[in-house]
Amino acid sequence: MILVNYLFNIVNMKLQAELYRIMQQEKLTNARLATKLGISPSMLCLVLIGDKKPGRRFLQGLAMHYPDICLKYLRDRTPAQPQGG
Repeated sequence: MILVNYLFNIVNMKLQAELYRIMQQEKLTNARLATKLGISPSMLCLVLIGDKKPGRRFLQGLAMHYPDICLKYLRDRTPAQPQGG
């Protein structure tokens, strides 16, 4: 369980870094990015500081405006499926 939480924290840190990069590139404030994603600025802030994991609405907004980042986040947080024959 500790390892799983550790891995999720790493994935969330990658997402946080991507969100900060977007904000810098597009010159967006927290409020503007939150509006673009369809979430509240406080929810975005909680995700950015690592207190909350992104929810359904957050991921929907991310998928709509930044599909590559959303798919990468979902892929990274999905446990690998065992391969069997």
